[in-house]
Amino acid sequence: STDTFFISLLIVNGRVFHRLLNNLHEQMLAVTALRRLLSELGEEAKQHEKRTCQFRLGNHCLTEALDRAANQYYYLQSPLSPGRRRKRASEEQSVQSEQTESRR
Repeated sequence: STDTFFISLLIVNGRVFHRLLNNLHEQMLAVTALRRLLSELGEEAKQHEKRTCQFRLGNHCLTEALDRAANQYYYLQSPLSPGRRRKRASEEQSVQSEQTESRR
């Protein structure tokens, strides 16, 4: 192979050049192996990609919208909703006024 030829040629010229070329050759082999490994892993990762949502509309998941709507529904049905707070406050005032009248 041509790699062997260049390595043996540099052995004649000097040991430092041989070591440098040998390191470059080893690095080239390692980079080639890493590229092959990454390409294989990339193909495998694409096949096993997790899909968290069936419907994607402009980076918006339908299940997220349904979750927000359900949370809003439960909030509005809870005693903390705006209408219920006013109603509860007026009920508490009427109960307090009834209690003060009954004490008299």
